[in-house]
This record gives sequence, structure tokens and C-alpha cells, in this order.
Amino acid sequence: MGRVDGRLLALLLAVSAGVASGCGWEEPSGCEWWVGKLKRGEEVQVAIARVTEGACTDARPALAGLAADPHLGGDALAALIALGRTPESEDAVRKALARPGQAAAAAAQVEAWKLSAALPELRAALADETLAPQRGILLKAALAVTSPDALAGVLLELAAAPSADPATRELALDALTRVDWSAAQAEVGEAAKVLGALVLEDDASDAALRALVRLPDGTAPAASLTRGAEGGDPQALLLVWAMAPDVGRAAALAALARGPEPGWSTAATLAVGRAAEVLDGALAAEAPDPDRLWQLTLAAGRAAEPSLARAAESGTGDLRAAATRALVLVLDGEALTRWREAAEKHPSALVREVAARADVRAVEALTQACGEDAACLAREVEAMAPGLVALGAELDGAEQTLAAARQTAEAAVAADRERAQVLAGSTGEAAASSEARKELEALRARRDEAWKAVEAAAAQVDSRRALLTRATVAARRLAEPTAGSADLAVEAATTLLRSARGEAAATLRRWALAVLSARATAEDAESIRRVAGTLSADPTLSFALARLAARLDARR
Repeated sequence: MGRVDGRLLALLLAVSAGVASGCGWEEPSGCEWWVGKLKRGEEVQVAIARVTEGACTDARPALAGLAADPHLGGDALAALIALGRTPESEDAVRKALARPGQAAAAAAQVEAWKLSAALPELRAALADETLAPQRGILLKAALAVTSPDALAGVLLELAAAPSADPATRELALDALTRVDWSAAQAEVGEAAKVLGALVLEDDASDAALRALVRLPDGTAPAASLTRGAEGGDPQALLLVWAMAPDVGRAAALAALARGPEPGWSTAATLAVGRAAEVLDGALAAEAPDPDRLWQLTLAAGRAAEPSLARAAESGTGDLRAAATRALVLVLDGEALTRWREAAEKHPSALVREVAARADVRAVEALTQACGEDAACLAREVEAMAPGLVALGAELDGAEQTLAAARQTAEAAVAADRERAQVLAGSTGEAAASSEARKELEALRARRDEAWKAVEAAAAQVDSRRALLTRATVAARRLAEPTAGSADLAVEAATTLLRSARGEAAATLRRWALAVLSARATAEDAESIRRVAGTLSADPTLSFALARLAARLDARR
């Protein structure tokens, strides 16, 4: 027994202290011994450990052959990597990217070595569903060896995949914020659809919006940009303003009404807050001055809408409509009530007009009438559905009529001014004749009539905007979990999606999607998918609904 123990002790001493040439082991149990073991498949796990510890470079071919082994491949790959970077180890790492048990380690090594030659294998691995749990580290490795521009398509697929884990999606979206779309033009359309849909989701990532606003001008969906603008994103606001100034102004008011938002100028936020405080104080006075109330209303609007001052040059209709929107969003319900009381006690044409605007009345009436009653809100939506079908075209037509009326009025003002200057330069009886005075009076009458037409056209625009505002309020209320029956909420939201038409309804459709996201269940997935199929004209919304249906299916 003592001899056996002595031989074992000698073997252990030889293993631990060998210094053979070109290898850390001394014969007969050094590198050659253990490499032979590897080749013959004897004591393989021990042999892998020994050749690694002894830095046996001759073991590389045998280790490469073992790398695909389902049981020993991980150890063999680790040994190859430990023996240094060579063509053999690089090839083994690239092949290991396709194996679920080795992909994570291989990806980490690709990143460490900056192994750009592994990009084809990384692309294939990222598309492989069996490697879904490793996608995060695989994507990180891919971004280490190439630019986000070259991976734009892959990044969009990962961001859109319903099964993607949140960390991987966030990594993909963050990379998309760095894509130069001039170098990835073929992916712009898909990016607009995918990113636009992600921004519309309830748990939208900030990175999705940051990527969306970097798309080329005119390619990002308006509804998605509007949601970003309402959340206070300055780039989204600028883009919405450029696409649709009215929507941009309303989005600015909506964001500012909720208080300071990241990215917004503190000065602008303080300005609108101060304007609202001053107006609120004036409303609380025992005897408010109607004209001062009107001026303060305009001031609140200007504080919230930097472009409102320019609207002053194009007619009172714009000013009054903008001031009304400022009232709705800057003032709370109590202040709005005091405004109405002031209008009744101190009649003034301007005060009465603002107090009676359709959008103010609709918002207040709907909020008070329905309360938390989902059935009431659903009935409101059903009743509005026929009007919503033609809303887009009617609003476009009303705005064109308003523009034409304003142009006519401005021409009348110019003609009046020009003729007055001609007569003022005349001498003698011509300037003082009754015919001249009659001519001027006729010109001014036409000018006044033209401005009345502007007012009437502005009222038509406002009445159609009121319908959109009212339906939007209903949708917002239905999205709240406390708003009664989820079935009614889903039914009403589906009605909105099918009814809304035109650019004017983009916000309404977004809120309908919000209702479905908040209230729909797995049983609603198929009906949502059918609705998505009818919205081919709006690929972003259709894609968002399809994603929602897939997420609902996953809950079964």
C-alpha cells in the first residue's frame, strides 16, 4: 500500500512541477502525454484541464475537434481561448456562436477580440430563435465589431420582436438612435413603421422616440411624433410643428399643462405657469374686468404657444381659437367655472365668445356628464361614429374655406387702404365729394363682410375640431382602468379605429390604441387582428395593433 501511495505522490509532484521544453509539463506526463490523451479520447476532461494549465499549444487541433462536443465543447472552447488568439481559436469561436451552450462565451470573446470576421455568424445567431436567451450578449458583440448603420435591419427586427426581453429591446433601440439613415436608406420605411408603433405603446421606451425623431424629415408617423411632443420631447415637438402647426401647438399646451417635462425649457414652463397664475388671480377677483381677462387669456396662450404671436397677423379667428385651447389646458375646472361666472356678470363680446367656444363646452360637458360611467362614454363614442367617418375631409374643407376667406379679407383690407391713400392725396372737390365718401364706405363694408366670413369659417373649423376633441376625451377616459366595463371600452375603441379618417383623426386613433392596450384581454386578440387588417393605409397603426394582438396571445 505504501508503494502505491509513493507512486501517486511522485505523479502528483511531476504534474505540479514539470518544466519540459515548449510546455509546462515534464515527461512522461507532460504536454505530449496529455495531448495524446485528448487525441485518443482518454480522460478527456482531465486532459483539457492539464493542457490548459500547462499552456500546451500542440493541443489546439485536438481541442478544436472537441469544441462541437455537446458535453465537453464548452471546456474545449475555453481551453482554446486560454491558449491565445490564433486562426484555429478564431474559427472555433465563430462556430461556437451557433451553439446554445457556447454562444454567450463565444460572443463575449468576439467582443474582446473585436473579431469582425465573425459578423456573418453573429447575424445568423441573432436570427436564430433557439438562441433568443443569448440575444443581448450577441447583439452587444455585433455592435462591437460593426456600426449600427450596418445592423439597422437586425436592430429593427429585435426591437419589434414581441418575444424580445426588455434589456435586449432597449439595447437595440439605443443602437437605433445612433444609426445614420443616409447610410441605411433601404430601412427607413420599416423603421418608421416599427419605431412609430413602439412609441404608441403604453410602456414606450424613451429610446424608441429618440430613434424615431432621427429619421429623415417627413418619414416619421404624425401620431407617434404627437405622442412624443405631448410628453415634452423637444425634437418631436419641432417635427410636429413643422408637419402640422395646429397639432404642434396643441401638443405643446398638453405637455406644458402637465408641468415640467425632460427636455423642455425651464423658462417656457415657468412662463406658462406664471401666466396661468395671473389669470387665475384675475378670475378670483370680486369684479373681474372683462377686457383684462381677455388680455390675460391671450397672455396665457402666448406663454404656452410661442408661435401664437404670428397668428395675430392673420386675423382674430386664429387668436381666439388659440386662446380657447390655452384656456382648456392651462386652467383647471374650478378656474373655468369662475371664467363663466365672470362672463355672465360682466358681458363682453370677447369674453362671451371665448366662454362659449364649442371645444370648451364639449370637454366640460362630457367630463361632467359621464363621470366614471363606461357605458355613457361608450354611447358617446357610438353616437359620434357617423360624424367621425367624414371628419377628416370636412375639417380639411373647412380649413381651406377659412384660408380662402382670410385671403379675401386681406385683399379687401389692402384695397381699402390703397383707395384711402389715393383719395388722401387728391385735392379739391374730388377728395371731399359724396361719391368718394360712398366709395370708401362701400370698401369698408366689403372689408367688414369679409372678416365676418373669416369668423364664420373659423367657427366651422372649430365645430369640427370640437368633435375630434370630444371623442378624444372619451377615449382618454375609457383607457382608465376604473372606467367600468372593459368589454364596452374595447368595443368603443374598435369603433373609433374603424370610424376615424384623415390626418385630423391621428390623435383619436392613438387614444383608441391606448384604450385597447389598457383594457383588452387575450379573448380580444383575434378581433384586434381583424381591425389591423383593415388599416392598410396606416401601416404604423396596423403594425402596432398586430403587435398588441401578439402580446395578448402570449397571455393565454
